[in-house]
Amino acid sequence: MGSSDDRITLFKEDLGRLKTEKPHISTLLDAIGPVRLMEHALQEKTVGKQKDLSPDQLKTRGGIPLIKQHTLFFPEDPWQEMTFSVADAIREGLPHLAGQMDQLTLFSQQNPAEFLKLFLPSELPFAAEAPAWTADISVEPAVLFLLVNTVKRVILTGRAQEMMEKIADLPWDRGYCPVCGSFPILAFIRMNGQRWLHCACCHHEWTYPRPQCPWCEHESPENTTYLFVEDDKENSAYICEKCQKYLITVNRAESLRDMDPDLTGISLAHLDVILQGKGFSPMAWREWNNVGE
Repeated sequence: MGSSDDRITLFKEDLGRLKTEKPHISTLLDAIGPVRLMEHALQEKTVGKQKDLSPDQLKTRGGIPLIKQHTLFFPEDPWQEMTFSVADAIREGLPHLAGQMDQLTLFSQQNPAEFLKLFLPSELPFAAEAPAWTADISVEPAVLFLLVNTVKRVILTGRAQEMMEKIADLPWDRGYCPVCGSFPILAFIRMNGQRWLHCACCHHEWTYPRPQCPWCEHESPENTTYLFVEDDKENSAYICEKCQKYLITVNRAESLRDMDPDLTGISLAHLDVILQGKGFSPMAWREWNNVGE
């Protein structure tokens, strides 16, 4: 995956190129770009901090992801430092949320034990029910969810990086991530036509049969199709008529470097608009594809 500095350099290059090539998504890029850039900068802070997280082969074969076998978040992780850094990035990309970020970082400083509870358990997304104290400090639940889920994503991505070799050869035939149990945000068609699913949360990738729906595991040519737009044969959306889900899909030649997946997703947000307008839902939600908000 390269060093943090390399990832940041390439991210900035791709971000600048997309702003020039697709000015209609500049607002999205300006909003999400600083947050994703901070994720890259923080990535290595969790590496090397884990305990023994060896996956149980029997449980894995039964479809139980690593996050259900071990805790992937530890109190000694630099969660507070990450919270402050991510809050700074959100202030930059979404300045109208600056006041709420101030309230949340102040609360985390003054009530670290209470704030720590938001990270336990480590599953994503955290959006079940906001704690009562959010009303006391005038913070919207959605804003709290954005901050906490972003920090969790950084931590889980670091764990997934460390676990890559241990889980590479384990049998996994599910449409959700073997590390964190989340569904994919993107699919990539790579060498020999093999489909790789890209996790919406921890950025892990795993292979999955092309004709089969990752969401409902249905496999029928009559109930699946691909949407192509504007003669763009490299990018499409896999659609399952049975479960009404779709998955943005990118044909990626081996000779081409993969762009940051979040930037790829943002650049194809027009497909989200079209598909959700037809009544379909993405297999995973991220900040850029919730077009109804």
